Amino acid sequence: MFSRSMYSHMIKTIATTIVFFVCSSHLFAQRNMSAADTGRLVWGHAEFMRYDRASMCNRTIDEVDRQYTRIFIKDTVLESIRGSKEYSPKIHNSAIETVKRCIAHLQLNEQTNDQLWAVARIYMVIGEKQKSKEVVERVIATGINRSEKIELKLQAIEMYLNYSADYLPHVYYFVNLIRSEEPVSHVARFKVDFLMSNFYFILYNPDSVLHYTNSAIESLEKMNLEEMDSIPAFDPFSLQINIANINGDIPMQERILDRAKELVSNWKSGLGERFITATSSGIDRKKTVYSKKTNSFESAIWENYDGVPRPLIGKPSLFVVISHNCGGGCASRFSAIKRLKRTFGDSLDIVLITQTMGYAPGTGPLTPSEEGKIAAKFLKEIHDLPFTLLVDESPTHKMPDGRIIRDRAPVTQMLEEVNSANALITDADGRIQWAGNLQNEWHMRSITAVIDRALSKMKK
Repeated sequence: MFSRSMYSHMIKTIATTIVFFVCSSHLFAQRNMSAADTGRLVWGHAEFMRYDRASMCNRTIDEVDRQYTRIFIKDTVLESIRGSKEYSPKIHNSAIETVKRCIAHLQLNEQTNDQLWAVARIYMVIGEKQKSKEVVERVIATGINRSEKIELKLQAIEMYLNYSADYLPHVYYFVNLIRSEEPVSHVARFKVDFLMSNFYFILYNPDSVLHYTNSAIESLEKMNLEEMDSIPAFDPFSLQINIANINGDIPMQERILDRAKELVSNWKSGLGERFITATSSGIDRKKTVYSKKTNSFESAIWENYDGVPRPLIGKPSLFVVISHNCGGGCASRFSAIKRLKRTFGDSLDIVLITQTMGYAPGTGPLTPSEEGKIAAKFLKEIHDLPFTLLVDESPTHKMPDGRIIRDRAPVTQMLEEVNSANALITDADGRIQWAGNLQNEWHMRSITAVIDRALSKMKK
């Protein structure tokens, strides 16, 4: 409800027989540069007298923030992960100033009940913390029964957690309201603990994650099967296994899974059993590779390569599967990789892995060697990823009708077989320390903990 969803606006300007399609990220340039703009156009988020509801100003926050972060800031996550307590990008000051102008003529305290969430969020964004909390309490008062009021309190917790750690006092206020409910709702307590454990996992505070996941598991123990089926019962165990995986502790992962078997095997008509089987298989695969020395990748196509075999001996290495053809879909992963580089500098070797697909951006059919060269240039010059590139050649065969079928590339397939991973970290001796997922900024702190563990071994 409160996430920043992506919108695409199509603006048609007819000049003779030409139709221009302009996406929302270029509105600022269009407004100032288009020859078709004779001054008669009224651009969004400029004249607010026609905005008569708080929800319209609430939507303005996201759209103006998106416009400015996409146009004026090449990489919105410039700082090292260390020393930063932020877990999500800040809203751009321009969006904050714009929403202040938007609400200047509105009487926010007179908005109808269906506008109260928007009012609460506006107050949150502009820093009116107490007013935001008071409006949320008005929202909760509209609940028609105890169950609905609990759900509204959970929505409030999620809203504040998704915005900024500055609002943790509000979070704990509503958490304590739910915990003080009588009679006790084990489902509600589980949901609170689950929200909090996810929050602290993003920040990677293992002690807090374990505190809230253990509390969630205690609630599970008191539920009947119908109650258990209404919540993501396996997820607290999954978070605990993730922490044990980050620590390279296979026996702990097995103990956590044994506890899960006792409680959630019958969850959702066998879905729990399937989760347990898949997790058990992943742990077994990790047993075969963790702390094992990897062979250097040979007989491969390399680009941006200095001729030194990988994994590099003498420093930890990160191998991460990306795609040179994924367009905007990999922006978050690319940003995460760059942030890791800013954090660790030359103490970490980064190797990108891309599997051949027969083409690269803006090309026709290519041989693997040709594709590798263009992919390396594209990643280096367009995405600012000047790292060693392993071009993972996909086995191909031709169908009778001439179609080319590409199977999974071998290195990518190997990673997927270990914990369904797309990333791998080795220590300074080339021994595998971790296999898992590097998808976006949310994974940064946990991966940082793995790299720190590998670096600390070098000092002993």
